[in-house]
Amino acid sequence: MKYKNNIKKLFKIIKKKKYIKKIKKNIFKIKSYKIFIFNNKIFYINKKIKNIIKIKYNKKTTKINLIKKKNIIHIINIIKNNKINNIKININKNIKTTIIEQNILIKKIKIYYKYIYKIKKNCKINIIINNIYNKKEKNKIKKKQYINIDKNSKVKKFNIFNNIKKLKYKLICKLKKKSYINIKHILLPYKNNKFKLNIKLINKNKKSKIKYKNKCLINKKNKIKLNGLIIIKKKSINSKSYWINKNLIINKNINIINKPKIKILNKKNKFIHKTSITNIKKNEYFFILNRGIKKKKYKKLISIYFVKKIIKKIKIKYIKNYIKNNIIKNI
Repeated sequence: MKYKNNIKKLFKIIKKKKYIKKIKKNIFKIKSYKIFIFNNKIFYINKKIKNIIKIKYNKKTTKINLIKKKNIIHIINIIKNNKINNIKININKNIKTTIIEQNILIKKIKIYYKYIYKIKKNCKINIIINNIYNKKEKNKIKKKQYINIDKNSKVKKFNIFNNIKKLKYKLICKLKKKSYINIKHILLPYKNNKFKLNIKLINKNKKSKIKYKNKCLINKKNKIKLNGLIIIKKKSINSKSYWINKNLIINKNINIINKPKIKILNKKNKFIHKTSITNIKKNEYFFILNRGIKKKKYKKLISIYFVKKIIKKIKIKYIKNYIKNNIIKNI
């Protein structure tokens, strides 16, 4: 397949200046190997990346095979139609990389897309999901993500959900012997948003480790459902799994439902579960009013502090700057 190396042609198809500016600001500043997928077709690719990645394309799916070690690989999925977008990413043995997965919606549409990761032995991979959605367009999104991790491989996954009216998200992870996954989800809903997350984590073999952390800042009439299931099978001896969920409520009239479940088929395992739902205390609020800070400013300060705490642990400068410029300013 011949790849079109002219990025100008892609901008002509997009047409909207707002999105072109966002793409130039948020994507081209970072030093990475870029793959542009437009309506499920690979449109633009770096010349150097052809030796590192092999790509196959069908009408329904795009397959990306990672062969060699490289620092940052940036997958930019630009969506204009209501078509199903399927992307399969296969990662070979002994590879250390960070994959930035970025989805850009150009129109107000209902969208369904699926990502499948197959990670082989002795890999160390960071998966960072950072989407560009418009607040005004009120997008409705369905997303499924499958992660299969082989022996002795480590995965860290970081995801931010914001600027979405309705979200249905499903994550299924399967771990083999001495494998490890660390998942961090950050939910930042705005007015009248509905989020539903179904998360299924499966420990298959010995000495595998799961960490799941969910942080949610809830503001202005939101409905949030979090369904979690951790399955520890008979063969998985001395495996560890952690489920931590933290919610901060700023306003009234909010619905939160947390349903964590666990199926343990072997006794020699460790499982820790923590959930916390906190509200602004009256004593704190009274103290701040006496200092001359108004109610709206106080809520902003708390929400900014909540997001900045999360930013400290992120190592990549590009994502730190993106959160500061786009998310913190809109709070």
